[in-house]
Amino acid sequence: ESNKHYFLLKTMAAENTEDNDATAKAARGEQAKQAKQLDTLTDHVQEKEYGLNINASKAAAQIVNTLNSQTADSKKTTDNNVLPSMEDVQVVMDELEVTQDVAVGAVKKMMLENSNILQEELQVAALRYLVTR
Repeated sequence: ESNKHYFLLKTMAAENTEDNDATAKAARGEQAKQAKQLDTLTDHVQEKEYGLNINASKAAAQIVNTLNSQTADSKKTTDNNVLPSMEDVQVVMDELEVTQDVAVGAVKKMMLENSNILQEELQVAALRYLVTR
């Protein structure tokens, strides 16, 4: 008879656990549904209050435009910050018999276009630029 009671208690406990699992699952589903509704309501209120109506393609286009204008601005200021070595300028002046301003301009241009260039390559690039332009 104690085996019957044990079996009955075990069966009741299993049923109770299944009921609790089903109840917990239903509660989680209801919570998720309520959270989604709250998010939707919050988005709607923010759109009305703050006039937020974000269009992803317009936002992406604006970001690209901003980045492009920043890049252009940084290139303008970079040109004034580039200081070629007098040795590079002198080599260009001696080889092509050009003025210092022309040699400085050519070396600066090559420095800006080729940021990782070695000194010898820079001199050759500046000379090539002046000869082929």
